[in-house]
Amino acid sequence: MALYEFISVLPGVQETPCPAKTVSFNRTTVHGCDDDGQEMLPHLNATLPTIEAFFPELQVALLRISLHRPGSRALKKDWRISRLNDMTVEMSFRYVPGSARHARNAVRVLAHELAHVAYKSRINQTESEEYFAAVAESCVEYSVFRSTTGYAFEADVEGSISDDFDDAQRHSAMEAKRAYRTVREFAGNDGKVHLPNPAFAAFCTATLSPEAA
Repeated sequence: MALYEFISVLPGVQETPCPAKTVSFNRTTVHGCDDDGQEMLPHLNATLPTIEAFFPELQVALLRISLHRPGSRALKKDWRISRLNDMTVEMSFRYVPGSARHARNAVRVLAHELAHVAYKSRINQTESEEYFAAVAESCVEYSVFRSTTGYAFEADVEGSISDDFDDAQRHSAMEAKRAYRTVREFAGNDGKVHLPNPAFAAFCTATLSPEAA
């Protein structure tokens, strides 16, 4: 049994009422405005088996996702006690209809957070936890969307690290930048890593699933 926590914090104001819809398929349920859930559902369904292939110790029994339009507020905090092969995951994401960047960001964040769970269950890790999770973002995005630039939004990896960050935030930001630089080594002239890229796939396996490498 394991204790794990997922926290989703989306700053903003009270959400403007919209025609809400909930869609489900297999293990995934998505709630959002209009057809937002229907747009995200295929990406999320593809994400779970990809994550579980990299982290075979994890198995998500139920994934519940809430999508929120820009400017709306959301706070979701969820403690769970379960076996890692029978997890329930609930998270909230920002979403703009038709936005590939927001879709990719949701997949990356989901991969990042589940990578933390997998990391803590392993011993003798050679890389830092934040680097491991940041690499997982790009490897899962590459598999789901058939490409990755190493980020969803440029601000995630560009610019300076804020002086207002605490030590944990600073470390996380530095390791995200390090992971981004590593991913860029595999990119083509357009700045993207496109599938198939055997060298990048081998890097992902060696970093995230070394026992399978």
